Amino acid sequence: MSDSWIYIIPDDPTYQPAADCHEPAIAYFRGIAPQADDVGVEIYDGISCFDCGANLESIACPACGAEIEMEAWGEWMEADYDDEQFRLTPRALPCCGAECTLHELRYDLPQGFGRFGVFAMNPNLTDVTDMQCAEFARILGGPVRVITRQL
Repeated sequence: MSDSWIYIIPDDPTYQPAADCHEPAIAYFRGIAPQADDVGVEIYDGISCFDCGANLESIACPACGAEIEMEAWGEWMEADYDDEQFRLTPRALPCCGAECTLHELRYDLPQGFGRFGVFAMNPNLTDVTDMQCAEFARILGGPVRVITRQL
């Protein structure tokens, strides 16, 4: 049987919520996913990738919607990582010339980059509602992104 996680990360990849936000975020996640195997936080000094694992179906340009080839995206990921963190350097996309970072691409299913994430492992939860996202945003101090990872 495979494992799954739901991560809630700040939409700003450089933002790291204050330490006094961690326990309330964990407690809230436990409340909406009481059957989860584990609930906790991941904190990084540098910017890391919060990927969706086997759930990644496609990547698109946020400006024109053109699909980004997986091989090109993989090369960009490798070039953007400096052995400690992702730099999130803007790059002109081949489709329309729009400049964006890896974090700004449209991922299906969503993924993102950041220094902090609160997670629930095997949460037995289908989705995180807009109201729940709003509560996470209130607890963590800013807009959030939901990442569903399947391994």
